[in-house]
Amino acid sequence: CSYRTQLTESCPMHDKCRTSAAAEQQQVQAKVKASEASRKAQYIAAVLIECHLEVLTARPEQQLALLEKCPSLQVPTSQLNVTYHEVPKGAVCDVSSVAVRPCQEPWLRARYTGEQWYSGAPTTACTPCDCSTFDCPTHYMLKEDAGTIPGNSVGQCCAEACSGFSCPTHHVPKAGGASIPGKTSSECCDEVCSGFTCPAHYVLRADAAITQGNTRNQCCEKVCSDFSCPAHYVLKEGSAAIRGYFGDLCCDKACSDFECPAHYVLKEGAASVSGSAVDQCCDKVCSDFSCPTHYILMADAAKTRGYTGGHCCDKACSDYSCPAHHTLKAGAAAIRGNTDG
Repeated sequence: CSYRTQLTESCPMHDKCRTSAAAEQQQVQAKVKASEASRKAQYIAAVLIECHLEVLTARPEQQLALLEKCPSLQVPTSQLNVTYHEVPKGAVCDVSSVAVRPCQEPWLRARYTGEQWYSGAPTTACTPCDCSTFDCPTHYMLKEDAGTIPGNSVGQCCAEACSGFSCPTHHVPKAGGASIPGKTSSECCDEVCSGFTCPAHYVLRADAAITQGNTRNQCCEKVCSDFSCPAHYVLKEGSAAIRGYFGDLCCDKACSDFECPAHYVLKEGAASVSGSAVDQCCDKVCSDFSCPTHYILMADAAKTRGYTGGHCCDKACSDYSCPAHHTLKAGAAAIRGNTDG
């Protein structure tokens, strides 16, 4: 048991140590490569300086020729090369010899029950190793006190882990489920906001399906539906679905202070109509409508919405047939009426 424990623990430690050392080697080599390039540049610069100093100390008739040589100097730097070694191959850590745990059937058969002498000298019951080195299958984990439990089976050594539990609707698995023992929603899952009902004037946040919570502050966002817009502004259409709570986001300009041009008047209920253009805010009135012959504009044409004869015109007296001993009044074409009076 001790040998198995040490071997199975040492192999992962070896791999971890090797990985860490390899990463450190890469970091050191990167720094050395930068230093190597810098030293080569410094060496080349020093050789060129020497060349120019030689120009300064030469006789005048030699200086030009010496100067022209300096830019074309080939400065060898191979003596400054650094050798970079590859990461050595890792040793193979073989745990096949302890793949079968003591007291398991193949182990017993190979060492005891399969031997010829066993029938004549049977051994006492085998005491298994403790569970601390047992390999639990997927969605299982070692029991909390595995180091004090002798065992060789999943039932003896392992507890169900939350990673194998399917959370119900409006719940998500807890983080690190593979290391959390449990098989119930309360043990394995966190409630998310998608199942929360927000109060009036609030809506679920956009990421409710992945946001943990079950309160208004955690799950809901304020919408514009009860925002009080300032004078001459109205709530935007669909305000109950607009997240936010300030004027620019929630309100549109209302028609109530729009100035309609001549022959137009504000629409009825202009304070609750959003808009900032004639076609949005104004209705045509009759004040410039051309009535047909024998008709004149209604008295309140400047306030009458519509732009047809039926809306805008009254019958004039100009084609009224007066009875005997009567004649049309002066200016009959501008007089509304269709009776003798």
